[in-house]
Amino acid sequence: MKRLFLCLAFLLAAHPAQAALSYRVVYTADHTMVPSTQTNFPVPIILNNANFKTVANGGHVQNSSGFDIVPYTDAALTTRITGCELEAYSPTAGTGILWVTIASLSSTTDTLVHVGYGDATISTNQCTTTATWNANYARVYHLGNGTTLSAVDSTGNSNGTINAVTAVAGQLDGAASFGTSSSYITVAAYNPTSFTIEMWLNPNSLPGAGVYPIVISNLPTDLSNGWEIYLSASDGGGTANRFIFQVANSSMYFTANANATATAGAWTHLAGTFTGGTGIMYVNGVAQTATMSAATLGSSTELVTFGTRPSSTTNWAGLDDEVRISNVARSADYLLASYRSATFGSVSNEIPVGGGLKPGTLVTLGVGK
Repeated sequence: MKRLFLCLAFLLAAHPAQAALSYRVVYTADHTMVPSTQTNFPVPIILNNANFKTVANGGHVQNSSGFDIVPYTDAALTTRITGCELEAYSPTAGTGILWVTIASLSSTTDTLVHVGYGDATISTNQCTTTATWNANYARVYHLGNGTTLSAVDSTGNSNGTINAVTAVAGQLDGAASFGTSSSYITVAAYNPTSFTIEMWLNPNSLPGAGVYPIVISNLPTDLSNGWEIYLSASDGGGTANRFIFQVANSSMYFTANANATATAGAWTHLAGTFTGGTGIMYVNGVAQTATMSAATLGSSTELVTFGTRPSSTTNWAGLDDEVRISNVARSADYLLASYRSATFGSVSNEIPVGGGLKPGTLVTLGVGK
């Protein structure tokens, strides 16, 4: 019996939507950690795998800046998410943080983001940083990568000026370390009628009697008209060693206090919201019971300052990370999701795109008997 062999050789073409991305991982946001569905919500995808090193360092990322690390909504890599920010990336360690804005972060079904990488043709940033932080974000400061401190505002509204503040490891990548009377960061004045201040804080130590370290403030020297967050003194009063959120006008202060005592050396997610005369402080996503009501906020033209204010002699001694200012009073569910977002996501192992057959593979088929 004769045997007929038919050899077919063809070149597999890449799907045009996924270009030549060779690998992907799947980020899964646990819906049970999302108190209610959130719209246009930014999540941090933590990159920490040897495969995220560049090819030159034994990994699979092609671009030394990580520009070929690209998020998609689907496994086929057809619908790209442009609202993303590669906050930090190390080509030698395979580590970094990719912020991705999820159009609808569900509280009933796990949300998936497919992160593709490994395309040698990509040489420009595929993310639009300002689109990651929508119009309700007035300022967003990641504060560097732990080695180099940065006061760049990811919204593009107001980059800061750094004075005697150092870079350290933070809750999410890098943080700013304050510790002397001259340690502060200033950004442009900001005083809306409704707003939210949120950040991660870690005090070096608790203050002594009569000491009130200023975390962030836009109060002027005469302490009228503006807002601030500070750590209360250990003076035996009812608010000793607790964070205080305060607004002021030319004649009166209004405060909302944290319930729990601050802990030296521990990270706390802290937020203060203000709208319609009501101010609320949140600690680790939980609203505190001591709120302010019928408060009147005076308009301030003072610079927003991290770590002090003009009239203060007791500067903040501790760490700041992920400082955000919003021009709306964020909801309780948003702030709880924001606090949990540091840990509610997981990243899968690497998956080859196209079932392991890369574009350009030569395939020979044998037929007959």
